[in-house]
Amino acid sequence: LFYYSDLMRKSMLIPSVNRPGHFMGTDLNIEHIINALKFYYSSKGIHASWDQLSVYAINLPIYRPIKLKIARWYGASWTGMNHTVPDTSSHVRRLMDKAYDLRLAEYIPGRTVEDET
Repeated sequence: LFYYSDLMRKSMLIPSVNRPGHFMGTDLNIEHIINALKFYYSSKGIHASWDQLSVYAINLPIYRPIKLKIARWYGASWTGMNHTVPDTSSHVRRLMDKAYDLRLAEYIPGRTVEDET
């Protein structure tokens, strides 16, 4: 005989796909999904709709690995979506140095954009 208490006990933990032997509580998993949905949905701003939210919710398992891969390509460390403010001073300094080297803040008559394709 299968009891409701057995069902509840067996569904409280979700096994981790990337870390064998590790588990996540159902409520924490739901919080991760909600945070990811907030991130993708809020990026649309006033153009967001419930239809888009339903598409995002279905495709979250696809979006997260892509987001991590793009962060690695650009050399950005993945720190997650938490409430701390990351230190971006080194990135800003590199950007400012490059803009200075290319003299982007100066008006240069006849400057053209190079096509790199």
